[in-house]
Amino acid sequence: MKRTLTVGSLALLLALSGCSSKNAIGADSDAKLNSMKRSVDDAKVQMSTIGADYINNSKVGDLNDFSGVNNIYFAFDKFTLSAKAKEKLDQNVVNFNNMKNKDYNIKIEGNCDEWGTDQYNYALGLKRANEVKKYLVNQGIDSSKISLVSYGESNPVCTAHTQNCWRKNRRADIKLLP
Repeated sequence: MKRTLTVGSLALLLALSGCSSKNAIGADSDAKLNSMKRSVDDAKVQMSTIGADYINNSKVGDLNDFSGVNNIYFAFDKFTLSAKAKEKLDQNVVNFNNMKNKDYNIKIEGNCDEWGTDQYNYALGLKRANEVKKYLVNQGIDSSKISLVSYGESNPVCTAHTQNCWRKNRRADIKLLP
């Protein structure tokens, strides 16, 4: 609403100033307009440089470029870790320990397929996330660096009603945070 009023007021001001004759405005106004345009362009360049410097010098840039995180998948209605899941978690631990920037946190997001009630799926998602956390802690990852969240069935990566799709949604996503 505020933006609409501001834009509308600005448009009205420009329309009213446009009613004056070109001679009254003169070349001086054109020079001021060009100067304002250059200032805006300079500000855009400066802001993009500041943004790039911030990202390049921050932990966020390192973590976003890091692709060594494996998500973990579960069997239907289960929260126990399979042998394959444990292998993937072992790879994650190695990758976390090899990171140049060790100042990161881990967020584990428990997810479920669409079967079951919302309440049941939120509980199951939390159990899945907690199992992953327990395994990582047993492998030497500091538990204070790990946070858990359950999305239940509300965060699907696939929405088709097929076995393959449901399998993709029964997972724990592992995210690195600065």
